[in-house]
Amino acid sequence: GEADLFPEQNPAARVFSSAAPSLPTIDGTFFSAYNGTGIYRMTRRRMLVEKRIFAKTGEEISLLGLGNMRLPVLEGDASKIDYPAAQALIDRALEAGLNYFDTAFVYHGGKSEAFVGQALVRRHPRESFYLATKMPPWNLKSAQDLHTIFEKQLERLQVDYIDFYLLHNISVEHLAIFERVQAYEFLRAKQAQGKLRHLG
Repeated sequence: GEADLFPEQNPAARVFSSAAPSLPTIDGTFFSAYNGTGIYRMTRRRMLVEKRIFAKTGEEISLLGLGNMRLPVLEGDASKIDYPAAQALIDRALEAGLNYFDTAFVYHGGKSEAFVGQALVRRHPRESFYLATKMPPWNLKSAQDLHTIFEKQLERLQVDYIDFYLLHNISVEHLAIFERVQAYEFLRAKQAQGKLRHLG
């Protein structure tokens, strides 16, 4: 059963709370029970990931998130996602308490968002996770591209709204692109429409 394990009372916990911090794996035999500042709830087979309160809304968001940029693939081809293996990662992450999932328009040759829509959104309650994706500057030739890409993302992800929407890979060059096509104004409008909740 679940137990609060303190390093001074548990040898396994003492190993992981040594001077050099280490990240525990989800399915290891033992987990770090103490990170120097707080106690994790844990079992022998499963650790519940620590969460933080998002100040603006009071939402509880996991400190660790699952990125969907380097999923298992078939035949060494990044555009051929191994759905059963990658889907198992999604399920295991949720089981461990992760509720923040990140993807992007260009990941896995444009296939990552569709995978997340299938493996996460269609198979789990929408309120059980937070979804992040990004606007790619490389694909923006005109203001119309903003609309085309954003609508395509909603379609791929199979959602009505995106929790965290980011401008991808900010640099001086990319910032100039975003400014030229008025990306910030476009996304603020989408936020006002309820199509995205948080913009970054």
